[in-house]
Amino acid sequence: GRGPKEHDLEVRHVRLEDGIGALRAGTPVVTSNVDPLVPPGLLVGRITEVLDKDLDGLPQIDLRPSFDVSRATQVLVLLPSGAVPPRR
Repeated sequence: GRGPKEHDLEVRHVRLEDGIGALRAGTPVVTSNVDPLVPPGLLVGRITEVLDKDLDGLPQIDLRPSFDVSRATQVLVLLPSGAVPPRR
């Protein structure tokens, strides 16, 4: 989807794992090794904003992609180690 900023992606209901760390603006999002056709460690984009308006532990992130989204056919977002916001 399109985020509030012209070219940002809005990723809703991000499931967070315990002990991962904090999500914040500037955190890089990279490819994983889940798909053998996509090499791990490629920069997908950077987080521009983290919101959890419902305080349900499933935040929304806005992501500025590092590629032309109009040419992508599939996107799977996995967060790096150290990427969980503090619990309230």
